[in-house]
This record gives sequence, structure tokens and C-alpha cells, in this order.
Amino acid sequence: MISTNVDRARPAAAPAEDGYVPHPPSGAERVLGSTSSLLNTTDRLLSLICMEKQIMVGGTRGLCIRRTCAKVDDLWKNYVNDGSFHTEMGTLISPKAVQQYGESGDLERLVERVKLDVRSLATSPFRKSDKGLEGPTLLTAYSPDAFSGVMESYVMKWTNWSEICGNALYKAFGNCFSDGFCGFLAPDATGHDLEKGVRQTVEADLEEIAPDDLEALRENFGAIPSAINPDMQLHGEQIMLSERISGENLFDFAKTKYADLSDGQKNKFFSRLGRLAMLDLMMGNHDRLLGVDFDDGKYTLDTREANLGNAMIVEAEAGPVVHAIDNAINTDLIHDDEKNRAYLAFLAELFSDEKAFETMVEKMCGSLTSATNDVMLNDYKNWKEISDQLKPFREDLNSEAAKAAILHGFKKMEHLLCHQLIPAWNGPAGESLKEKLSNIYPELTPAISERLQLFLAVRSNAGAFSINEAI
Repeated sequence: MISTNVDRARPAAAPAEDGYVPHPPSGAERVLGSTSSLLNTTDRLLSLICMEKQIMVGGTRGLCIRRTCAKVDDLWKNYVNDGSFHTEMGTLISPKAVQQYGESGDLERLVERVKLDVRSLATSPFRKSDKGLEGPTLLTAYSPDAFSGVMESYVMKWTNWSEICGNALYKAFGNCFSDGFCGFLAPDATGHDLEKGVRQTVEADLEEIAPDDLEALRENFGAIPSAINPDMQLHGEQIMLSERISGENLFDFAKTKYADLSDGQKNKFFSRLGRLAMLDLMMGNHDRLLGVDFDDGKYTLDTREANLGNAMIVEAEAGPVVHAIDNAINTDLIHDDEKNRAYLAFLAELFSDEKAFETMVEKMCGSLTSATNDVMLNDYKNWKEISDQLKPFREDLNSEAAKAAILHGFKKMEHLLCHQLIPAWNGPAGESLKEKLSNIYPELTPAISERLQLFLAVRSNAGAFSINEAI
């Protein structure tokens, strides 16, 4: 059922388990809150993008900032009440903001605001990501107002309901339906369909957007990409806003941080990757750690390169915490009956094999190795440097210790699925989530349920569920 648009508190983080300490607020609280907060933040972002484009010409970033501040000071020093001052200020910030300050008579505060905004552009308020779907995906970071020292940081992505609802699924499974921590997390996120006039909240509730707010959001989300680049193409029909994880993607982590981990931290790291890869199979996400190929009407495990950009790693004393991002579900497995039946047959055959997890370990290590090979081959100028940086990670991928940790992760996720996650999915918490997601993507949850129930039946018949807690 669609609810009215109300402001909501950010949900509590999952309890500390498995040595995990919940991360602090991300800086995305306002943009993930009410529609009015979203409008304020997108107004602010658009203003800074336009200002950056206006002033960053003919010199370094530092020089452009100093030159613009000097220009503002000179305009104020020689102020004449003939409208020219307001016109000049309107080229730096929105004419609407200039008018508001002019009406209040507080022009000195306007000058101070413009100079603070200009100085805030010491770093760009956004970066266009080259990872994931074509989107585009914008990584933002800026002060929410001219007089605040805090930073607002979030991801803005043009995508589809498959990814938005998929993220809600990963978030629920990652925190064990608010009853723990299963080895990975997914970011808080909201989804917006500006054609239908609805938004999905952090809690996956569907809300109608008020007509006036809808018109303003359409204007802002239309203006932001064109302000960056008039030729920027929008490939997603919906807009997703999410936390910006303060860590490195798996490739960068393997290159710069992995070598400093203790043996115990490495075991946690590989085990948590294994848990996520196991759930990816259940969800039908083949664009992360385990390669799955479809050929001649059959699905098989493959060693094609993993997508090292779809897992973010955050350092923690007890072991790196894995964050699943870009959680799109393969829509062929939902809308194509032939492929759906083939995938169910693949899962049934795979998990009926007593050596299933050992096979998955070898395929996953192969996919991770292929991914690092691919990066090195594509950057031949820096091949030697990258090879040296990745050497500890690549060597460990072939070690018995890493393979044992990944195997533990698979078995741990199997245990969680059979004893906690699937029962929760079939219980009140899961039914509530399924009802919410069915409001926007009704075909999704029945397909997920079918895979989960098949897995439970197959593994029950196999007499599985043992788990070694040594790691």
C-alpha cells in the first residue's frame, strides 16, 4: 500500500556481531529523508555545480577561487544600487537565492555566503563514476549549506527498480532482518520514479510524491546532469540515492590495504566475501564475485573475471567489512520463463553435489584472479607497479588458508540461510518486506522465494548445515 510522504528517522544499524562495529552516520541522512530535505540538497548541489562551471576557467582551481573571491569583494566595495550587483551575484549562485537575500536586506550575508561557497569548491562537489551501469552515477560530497562545517556525501544514480529493490533485499539479508550481521552490509538507499510520482523509502515503503514536490524534483534531476555535461545520456528510468561508503572497492583494497592485514583479518575478509558470493547465487546477481554463464540452454559456473567494483571494503579491527553495492538482480531470471527454469535446474544440480562448495571456491578464486589479470593487461604502462601491489592478494588466492576461509564463508551462509534467513523470509519480517516490494516490482519476490525454497529443500535432503566456527 502506498503511504503519504512523511519524514522518517534513519533505521538503527545492525547489532554488533562477528566482531563488527556499526559504521557512523554516512553524511547521507538528509538526502535519504523527506522529499523536502531531498529538494534542499539537490538545490544546493545544482547551485555548486553551476558555480564550479562558471568560475573554474583560465587557471588552477586555487587561482580561480582566489580570483572569484577578490571579484566578489570588489563588487561589494563598489556597490551601487542599480541592479548590477544582483546580476553579477546571480551568475555565481542562483538568481532565486540572490533575490531572497536582497529582499531581506542582508546583502553582506549574501557576499559572505558566495565567498564561502566559492571556497568550498577547493574540491569538486561531485565525481562521475566510471563503474557500474551507464547510469550515470555521481559521487557527491559538499557542505549542505554555506555556513556549515559538516559534509554531505551520497551517491546519485540513474538506474532501474531491479537494482533499487535488489538493494533493499541485500540490506535485509545483510542485517539478518534487523536481527544480526551476516558478514556483509548494503547501503541505505531510496528510489524515485518521477514518471509515476512515487518514491521508495529507506525502509522500502512506497510513498506518493506531492505534485509540487514532484515538479521541483523533475526540474532538479533534469538540470543536474545537463549542468555537468549537456550531452550526458540518462540510461536509467528511476533514480537511486544511497549512502556513499567510505572505503575502497575490492580492487583498490587488494592493491593498497590487503597486505597489511593480519592472518586473522584475512580469514575474516575471505569468509565474508564467500558469504556474499553465496547469497549472490540465490539472488541471481552474477556481476560480482562468482561468474555464471548461460550457454546452450544451461547455466554453469564460470571463471570469467569478477567485478571488483561491486564490493566496497571498510577497514575494521576485527576484519574488513564488506559492503555490497550495485545490487541489481538479473531480470532474465524473473521475466524469461526458460532462463528461470534453467537457473532453478542449475541451482538444484549444484547444491545436490556434495562437492558443491569446493567447486565454488575454485571458480571464485579463478574469477578473482581473472579480474586482476584483466586490469593489469588493460594498464600495460603501469603493469609492473600494479602487479607488485597485487602480489600478496594474488598469491593468497591460491593458498589453502584463503580457500578454507572462502569455504567457511559458503558454509556459514548456508547455515544462516537454512536456520535464520529463510525462516525470517517466510516469517513476519520477510512477509512485510515482500509486500512492500510487490507494490513496485511484483514479479521479483516470488522468483526469489522459489530459489530460496528450492535451496532449503535440496540442502535438507543432502543432510547439510554443519558449520565450523573456528574462523
